[in-house]
Amino acid sequence: MMLGVDKQIKSINLPGSWSSHCTDPHHNNTSKVTTTSRIAEDAMFEGNDASRLRACVYKVVVVVVVVVVVVVTEVIVIVEIELVVVVEEEVVAVVVIVIVVVLVVVIVVIVGVEVVVVVVVAVEVVVVVVVVVVV
Repeated sequence: MMLGVDKQIKSINLPGSWSSHCTDPHHNNTSKVTTTSRIAEDAMFEGNDASRLRACVYKVVVVVVVVVVVVVTEVIVIVEIELVVVVEEEVVAVVVIVIVVVLVVVIVVIVGVEVVVVVVVAVEVVVVVVVVVVV
């Protein structure tokens, strides 16, 4: 009878059983790896967010620089056209439209088609209307 009980107790203490769960070195290593990989995964996710934020800031800066350059160019071109040659307003409007089209193409190439482009185009249309009406 004693031998049967001994065998039963030994079978409970075999590696992988509940009683050896905390003392099994392989199991503990697996736990540490899981914890480490979870931390690494979290860090990677945060890194992705940071990369997205950096990319977004880069895109916004590029769009702002392009818009400023184009608006300044528009004003200079319109003022020069008005000063050098007396032309019809339609010619000025065509020049401004060409500049706006170039702006849109440049932004689409650099940034891609996004909501930013729609906003920039809307701002440009307002600038064109104001400049043509005022000049």
